[in-house]
Amino acid sequence: ACISAQSPFLLLLDEITNNIDITTRDHIVYVLNQFPGTIFAISHDSDFLNRLGVVRTFEVKNDTIIELL
Repeated sequence: ACISAQSPFLLLLDEITNNIDITTRDHIVYVLNQFPGTIFAISHDSDFLNRLGVVRTFEVKNDTIIELL
């Protein structure tokens, strides 16, 4: 509630879909798709990322950050 009251332009989300049920996950996707700013999401859930419309994907491997095309 505090975050939405301040109207941030950036959300940092770390594995937000871990340990939640499908209904809650669907609601999170719906709410995040209404967010007008930038979302920096860390997730192993490719379906979640696809439903958010992720435009850039990066992988950290062997101390190196690689952009996936």
